Amino acid sequence: MTRKKRGQRSANEGIQARDVKAEVIAVGRGAHAVKTDGHSGGSVTITLGAGATFTGDVVTAQRVERTLRVAQGVASPQLRRSLEELIGQTGKLLERLEPAERQNEVARSLETLVEEASKPTPDKRWYQLSSEGLIDAAKTVAALTEPVTSAVKAVLALLL
Repeated sequence: MTRKKRGQRSANEGIQARDVKAEVIAVGRGAHAVKTDGHSGGSVTITLGAGATFTGDVVTAQRVERTLRVAQGVASPQLRRSLEELIGQTGKLLERLEPAERQNEVARSLETLVEEASKPTPDKRWYQLSSEGLIDAAKTVAALTEPVTSAVKAVLALLL
């Protein structure tokens, strides 16, 4: 341990730990989450890779984080890339949806679609219902309707 000499300033001097606490959580393959408390309202920011992030309430963020881990475990590189793209586009959509309950509903649809897509024999009823929910939600944010719809269709094309 090094001691501070009299009159020498600490690198952390002036930083107040009570303002914001943050914890970096490793997720894998370049993605990570940062959980913050304090003045930020308990939100979580998840970096989804390729410049995409999601910042939102803890419940929704945890769902997106679990979904990302499932997608990263998919054996097929093409399906994995398509799922990661879908998660990134849906993350952007989630940030623009209100209220938090709606965000969680859409995150649940994403989670179901990704979980079904990752199974050796996906249940068509579940992944189709989930994909319809994602597309319907995307229609509420004009700028994301096309990117989310395209990402959903890319995943569905690999499942059919």
